[in-house]
Amino acid sequence: MLIVATAAAVLFAVGSALGIFARLRDRLASGGLGEALGLALVGLAGTALLALRRSAEANREQRLRETADARLRSLIEGSPAVSYSWDPATHRHLYVSPQVEQLLGVSPERYTDVWVDLIHPDDRERVLASSADADDAGTRFVAEYRSYRADGALV
Repeated sequence: MLIVATAAAVLFAVGSALGIFARLRDRLASGGLGEALGLALVGLAGTALLALRRSAEANREQRLRETADARLRSLIEGSPAVSYSWDPATHRHLYVSPQVEQLLGVSPERYTDVWVDLIHPDDRERVLASSADADDAGTRFVAEYRSYRADGALV
């Protein structure tokens, strides 16, 4: 019984449908309590193994995502350009690379609140209209414009 139970648990854990619970119901109905208990244990063991396998897969996927995120962040932050991620629904930056501090003299955290003010006044209306159009269309925002540093110097 132990060999059968172990084999059944392994098969159950790798996703093969054994109908353990249907068999358990049938055994209980026919009065085979010992076999029914064995099937119940097999079912529980298989369920536990399946849960462990799924948990291990989820952990592996999370580690892969974290590794990919770290690589991307390293590439972005190693570039001399300012990179950002924008949420069209809220019209807010989700991420601004640290290079913005060197280029414009504002921290990435503060940039979202001041970026419009840093746009040259002659370019501001056009840039904001272009940004709104891109948000509405769900397309990338691409614009060339003049900007000021936080200390007032034109970039």
